[in-house]
Amino acid sequence: MINRHFLNNKAVLAAVVFFTLVNTLWGQSPATLPYMFLNDARTTNRQLAFGNHKLKVLSDIIKETSPGKNHPRKYVYPIVSFDALINLIEPEIGDPKNDGMRVYFGAFTTNNCPADLLNGWALPNQVVLIFAAKNTAANFYVFDTFNAPLKITAAYKDELINNYLANIVTHKVGGAEKGLLSTIDVNATENHEGESLGNPPLDTKHIYYTWEHFKEYFRTERDYQNKQYAPGYTDGVEIGFAAIPSTGLATDEHPCKNDGRFKKRLHIVFNFCHQGKPFKFKTNGREFHPSDCSKHPLYLSGDNGQLCPYSCNN
Repeated sequence: MINRHFLNNKAVLAAVVFFTLVNTLWGQSPATLPYMFLNDARTTNRQLAFGNHKLKVLSDIIKETSPGKNHPRKYVYPIVSFDALINLIEPEIGDPKNDGMRVYFGAFTTNNCPADLLNGWALPNQVVLIFAAKNTAANFYVFDTFNAPLKITAAYKDELINNYLANIVTHKVGGAEKGLLSTIDVNATENHEGESLGNPPLDTKHIYYTWEHFKEYFRTERDYQNKQYAPGYTDGVEIGFAAIPSTGLATDEHPCKNDGRFKKRLHIVFNFCHQGKPFKFKTNGREFHPSDCSKHPLYLSGDNGQLCPYSCNN
């Protein structure tokens, strides 16, 4: 039974009202844009890059077991659900400047899709997002069909990730590569294990965000956007599938490393929503944080997460 992989998770949405009330208690406006900010043009570009290449590959894999179905372009969650997730992960964070959250890519298997528990919200081989703090004792969460964060066992987390790596990243049809590996730039060294062209190619295993900058975006900046619109205006979070463009990351996104990295790699972008739709982010003339590599070694201005290859150990 699939249920053995899940742990009891009672009333995870309780006490979230506090964060809704906080939206009405605005402090000082942030002087700079949050590190996780992507402008409209760059967000659109990355979502189009996903739709032009990776979406068809993922949909074709799903169609093998679910004819006529397509892979989603995004997931949208109520803001109270996302706050509940933050509340669960935050106690596991140590130093917010050096610790953070990982968003893993996983996929339900054909023989182990939790339709009985999650009411079939996901199809076999559909890529799902797994959230966890960056530490060895972290708990792992997915969103269920009721948009509540649901704790899963470490063993089941590994099963979802391993299926993603074995059957989604690497997926062959008639001996030909038809998985996500067919969508990356195999000539880019950073798209190979150990950043060596002599090693196997790869796509993204997970994306890492330092907790300090994750909170800056989802609490401080959300409060600021609500101040610009109306109290409680932000009522949802959209997580869109995306891909780094063929030119790689721009210089202003990766100022402390070589620009042009991570060509065509799987990625995600976050948008604040109102009534189910993303709304325009009001920057009001603010600029990026100063790009000081000595002060921000784990997170660089505009990078919107750190890509981790599937050769990572955790």
